[in-house]
Amino acid sequence: EAAKNALPPDWKLLEGAIEVTMMFFMPRPKFHYGTGKNSESIKLSSPKHHIVKPDVLKLARSTEDALTKVVWKDDAANVDLHICKRYGTPARCEIYIEPLR
Repeated sequence: EAAKNALPPDWKLLEGAIEVTMMFFMPRPKFHYGTGKNSESIKLSSPKHHIVKPDVLKLARSTEDALTKVVWKDDAANVDLHICKRYGTPARCEIYIEPLR
């Protein structure tokens, strides 16, 4: 539903080959931060990368499925897919789509 609301009202489903970049941002858990006056600082012992579930392929697959018949006609048209998962706030998925010739 959010994807539909973000698209222009006259949106036409993409049908040709496309390149898709998906960047998933996950908030850090509270235990990654210090306490008291350090509550805004990330502990040195906290991991730099988001290496816990969900895995990046599951995130991409579910996002592709959610956007089928909303943004593109068929996710088989995604011939070049770039995905990454990072810590960041707010939690979000940024999607960039480039039609290919």
